[in-house]
Amino acid sequence: MQYQFKHNNLISGLIREEEENFNQIFLNSLKLDLDIKQYEAVNNKDIDSDSTSYMTVWLKNIDRLMELIPDNIKLENYHLCDVGCGLGISTIYFALRYNLKSYCGFDFNKKLIREANYIKNNIGKKINFEVANANEKRLEEKPQLLFMFNPFGVKTLNNFINNNEQNLRNNKSIILYANDLWINEIEKSTLINRNHFFNLSSIEF
Repeated sequence: MQYQFKHNNLISGLIREEEENFNQIFLNSLKLDLDIKQYEAVNNKDIDSDSTSYMTVWLKNIDRLMELIPDNIKLENYHLCDVGCGLGISTIYFALRYNLKSYCGFDFNKKLIREANYIKNNIGKKINFEVANANEKRLEEKPQLLFMFNPFGVKTLNNFINNNEQNLRNNKSIILYANDLWINEIEKSTLINRNHFFNLSSIEF
């Protein structure tokens, strides 16, 4: 299936300020003793890949993505997997706001995963963070709610989906794709629901 969605890059300064304020309020609520800004927009220069630099997603976009999932889907049966989770802030947001069966995240940046495991100790929720490469990652056989904040380029995206396609279909898994730069290149999904203004896609297999 071929899509031709337009990627809208025109976000007003006021919206950006509101989104970043929302993020800061959530981060403040975690009472972190770590300045996460030191990790943002830092490239993985030591790794030959098409990965993007780490940034914390606009957390309100997670809520918008969840609203794209049809009401007949029972989210309590799904296991969250945060693909390219970085420091795990988005994973923690899911864990604190949504009732899913389990919560995990992976990233191939060992330093970010080390900090994610440190941060989660103050949360009081069971979250599993691990070091893994999306090019090689094989998902467990269970209904997955996969979250991706544009963590890598189209090559790695296709490798990840191709390696897990049958699993995704068998378990009717869902990808929540924020800043969906490569949405038109995903051809193996069953259905895509999209928020065109914020560049968000819910992809059902």
